[in-house]
Amino acid sequence: MQTTHQAAKPTAPHGLVAHVESYSLRSEGFLYCASPDRTHFRWIHPAERVAFFADWIDCTDMDDDEFLSFVVGE
Repeated sequence: MQTTHQAAKPTAPHGLVAHVESYSLRSEGFLYCASPDRTHFRWIHPAERVAFFADWIDCTDMDDDEFLSFVVGE
């Protein structure tokens, strides 16, 4: 007589999967910013922005058209 054993599916702690699915840098408070000369773009933590990137421009809430105009300098 053969028996088939199925491996138990790994389970994550309650809420872990939901957290991973909804995780984003923006949801964690980061801001998408441009250097003053508009050549470098990166996600920056607000504390770092105050200390090291104060002159960088926050682009986080720009829509696509506004961001494109900003990047090309229109």
